[in-house]
Amino acid sequence: MAPRYPLALIVLDGWGCAPDGPANALSLASTPAMDRLWETSPHTTVEASGAAVGLPAGQIGNS
Repeated sequence: MAPRYPLALIVLDGWGCAPDGPANALSLASTPAMDRLWETSPHTTVEASGAAVGLPAGQIGNS
């Protein structure tokens, strides 16, 4: 059996991943805790709109 270790699943509704720029509020904000987690922890992104969630291509979700 593999060793056990702490694990957290964190879902950030509304926290998107987009290129840095003047229209990206998250890239302009000070987010030291998330920056540290992103740099030091395994992570992934998911598609939450369009065909990936059963909507027509290009249509955004409504969470």
